[in-house]
Amino acid sequence: MDTLAYFINKYGIDITKESPFKLSISRETDIPQIFKELGFKIGAEIGVYRGAYSETLLKAIPGLKLSGIDLWEIYPGYRDYRKTDISEAQKEALERTKDYDCTLIRGWSNEIVKKFADESLDFVYIDGNHAFEYTVQDIALWSKKVRKGGVVYGHDFEDWSHNWRRFDMGVINAVTGWCRSYQIHPWFIIGKDKHPGWLYVKA
Repeated sequence: MDTLAYFINKYGIDITKESPFKLSISRETDIPQIFKELGFKIGAEIGVYRGAYSETLLKAIPGLKLSGIDLWEIYPGYRDYRKTDISEAQKEALERTKDYDCTLIRGWSNEIVKKFADESLDFVYIDGNHAFEYTVQDIALWSKKVRKGGVVYGHDFEDWSHNWRRFDMGVINAVTGWCRSYQIHPWFIIGKDKHPGWLYVKA
């Protein structure tokens, strides 16, 4: 099935207009169903934390083989986790995914990516460090691992500049800049959830 044609036809996208296109879909309910319909079976999630979204994908997509990558460590400049919280998060992620074909890998995403063959994934979900440089790095490195016709998507396409509880959130600039630089069209904002996401089909 042609993935891009699927999105264009299903959501009535007029590709003569400028990207991004806002889709009233949810990463929690609609995206897993879309992947199921498209026959996606191999994916990676960058930024697992407690494994809630990993479990959502695994439950919804029969036979999904998922790799989850997270550092599960505190490091300067990224959020205000407590050490106990991080430890509990990793245990919870392991518990949530233990009954599925899911491999959780602890480490830096820019190092773990070397273990994956180019164009070996149907999709990658990027929800790691949201600072501009880290978001661009994750897109640059992990998009190579997605096959043509696969999906690259991520979380938190929003402005957090007025929220004092968050650290640097550069997702909007990172994704917009990436898509413009590489002339990716069309690309989409996943707009139904409280925290919007972003998505494009790899050409």
